Amino acid sequence: MKELVKQDINFYEYPVWFQDQKEAGAGLVWTDRKGFTYRVGYKAPTRTDIIFLYYLMLQSQQAGWKEELTLTQREILRGCGIAPGKKWADRLKDSLERWKMVGIKFTGTFYDGKDYQTMNFGIIDEWDLEKGTGHLNIRFAPKWLEQIKNSNYFRYIDFQQMKSLGSPLAVRLYEILIKSLQGRNEWSINALKLSAKIPMKQKYVAVIIPRITTAVDTINAKTSLNLTLQTKRPKRGQAIFTFRKSKASKPSKPEKTAPPQSCATEITEAQVENCEALIALLPEQHREKNTIHELVAKALDKHGFEYVKQNILYANETAGKSYRVYLTKSILNNWGKEWQEDKNQEDEHKQHRKAAKQVEADKMREEERLHLSVREHIRVMPQEKINQLRSRAYEELTEPEKRLDSTILSACVKAKMRSLVAREISDQLNGNNQSFAADN
Repeated sequence: MKELVKQDINFYEYPVWFQDQKEAGAGLVWTDRKGFTYRVGYKAPTRTDIIFLYYLMLQSQQAGWKEELTLTQREILRGCGIAPGKKWADRLKDSLERWKMVGIKFTGTFYDGKDYQTMNFGIIDEWDLEKGTGHLNIRFAPKWLEQIKNSNYFRYIDFQQMKSLGSPLAVRLYEILIKSLQGRNEWSINALKLSAKIPMKQKYVAVIIPRITTAVDTINAKTSLNLTLQTKRPKRGQAIFTFRKSKASKPSKPEKTAPPQSCATEITEAQVENCEALIALLPEQHREKNTIHELVAKALDKHGFEYVKQNILYANETAGKSYRVYLTKSILNNWGKEWQEDKNQEDEHKQHRKAAKQVEADKMREEERLHLSVREHIRVMPQEKINQLRSRAYEELTEPEKRLDSTILSACVKAKMRSLVAREISDQLNGNNQSFAADN
């Protein structure tokens, strides 16, 4: 049975939580366009917190938009697909405190077209934990519920699909796409604008594209949305995303009561982010294989990000047909270590060769500039000084050179003249004011 949560589309458009945990610090003030201001007095909500909030909203709506809820911690955690325990009970209380300390201010017009001078409200007004029973008493802010209940511009979100997404980026993109594909099957947006709307910490198109692509793949795998993503690169540093929704719907996958410990399983938000980044490094044909997801997640937990990364890159370059088997052996034996050391050494040699070539090129350009400067210097030189220069050049020739054929001798004199002028120019650049003119 579907568990549908009604949400005002304004809160899909404007972020009320942050998928980047580092950006979600205490004291955050987020100002979006059109007068939307989001203030955090404690810690900004993240993916875990929005799942908790959607569950509480679901309970309120199913109870006739009830402002006050009384639930057990175990009930909430299980409802959110989390195994009960002290760690998660503490995280739930921390989440309630986050939502209590959030304030939303809006000056302007929401999407329903009504003109508001100013709206200022919270999300949860108060909460407490009963010592004896362990019950949580939670009171929603009336204005928050009223805005959603009376909204004429809303969408229902499938809570089971939402919590199955796992990736914070996929969850936030899912919210935006629900709003942006409202009443249409296609939506285009500049990649950097989408990054700001989410918001993402990544500021470069080359990094944004693979992360959005992976998030779309996750949405297709975990929800009833059928999406295709087309990316156009009009010029360097820019990209346009076009999301298309298929008219044919697909049946949603039943939720597993005990999901495997893979990248879709919530461990910590930082691990989810790292795991998602590692999955993006896999060859495209292997990115949706749960067995490889599990392998990567376990290796990440045991060895750390860089260890797993270098073994994935090694397998990508050297594996044959049995990619999964090869990657498993690579991680087990850390084959990627020597490979990475060789790559680093090769990159270092390349840098040295590149630097040497650059030095040689700079030297050639400098010599060319000096040659042109010498020619120009002689061209504008008065005849008297040219004669002096020619005499000095002849004097500096060796005795065998002076006895050469007149044609060759003339060429030697001209070469020596250019050499003397070049020496003068170099002396001037180095602060030595002596020249052939001064010597005479």
